[in-house]
Amino acid sequence: MNAIGEYWNALGQWVDTAVSGRESMEDFPGVATQALRELPAPRMTAAEIAQWMIAAVRLPEQVNFYSGFGEPPLVIYSTPKFYIEVLFWFPSSTAIHGHAFTGAFVVLDGYSIETRYVYHPERELEDGVQQGRLEPRELEFIGPGKVCTILGAAGYVHAVAHLGNPSLTLVVRTYGDRARRQYRYHRCGFAACSNLNKHQIPRQAAVLASVLRAAPGDFLPTLNRFLAGASAHAFYGVLETLMRTLPHEVSLGQVLPAVEARFGATHGEPLAAIWEISRSRSLWAGLRSMPGSRGQVDVALAESFPDPVEREAILRQSYGDNASQLLGKWRDFVSAPAAI
Repeated sequence: MNAIGEYWNALGQWVDTAVSGRESMEDFPGVATQALRELPAPRMTAAEIAQWMIAAVRLPEQVNFYSGFGEPPLVIYSTPKFYIEVLFWFPSSTAIHGHAFTGAFVVLDGYSIETRYVYHPERELEDGVQQGRLEPRELEFIGPGKVCTILGAAGYVHAVAHLGNPSLTLVVRTYGDRARRQYRYHRCGFAACSNLNKHQIPRQAAVLASVLRAAPGDFLPTLNRFLAGASAHAFYGVLETLMRTLPHEVSLGQVLPAVEARFGATHGEPLAAIWEISRSRSLWAGLRSMPGSRGQVDVALAESFPDPVEREAILRQSYGDNASQLLGKWRDFVSAPAAI
């Protein structure tokens, strides 16, 4: 077993011992945070993790295979109560989200910009769909070694921009609690429960996408018929999935304009959220096509805060009058991570 494998086992056994015999996992965020602090993770690269994987006789059960979180997610230790995973991230940003699980994470390589929010729900449009107000509270630049605690549900609403090629995040976490709603939030105030009908919606979107491949002329009429009879949750969920899976020129150039023309007057809230997703995807797609990595910090901030006045305000709120000077340092760190 190499040094990385020895670390995985030591960390997993530390956590396993700490939770052994406990019926409740309510204090797991504290356990995971303490574990990552007492057993600091060595900095490691994607290639080194790949070497561990190649040498492993058998991988732990990949319980996160359908999570859609990470590029890819790799489980490196698992038990019936918790598991540990490494998430590979190429330049991108997560959605603004809460959690149906708890635990802690640490950046292994690369950098992240985390924005934390508070969501103020104002009305429930239907089961699993809310409209409210999203309030940014704090922004933080996170480098390797910084441990962050993950609280459940709305107790920890955040988005994380991943900067690096790739960046790597180690997560010690519980399994998702089906009784705990995990919402995805948008700046427009729309929020949808992401673990409601989580198997049905991807399958519905996949079938609709197959119509596009098999009979392109039938796709938009079929999609419109589906959306006309869909709940607000399914309307948003299927469109969100299609935006992630269809070629960007198709989703932005054909699908969204047609859906907006047909449903803009009746489904304004979910469509505003979908347009946010499309804008984010465009920003990161443009960055990925550019050489170098210096622009990652600016794209991450522009995506989270399209309004430059709000962007400046949250930077000052988080870092005071040193915010402008820090931006230059952040750009330098991200563009030359090997030197840090």
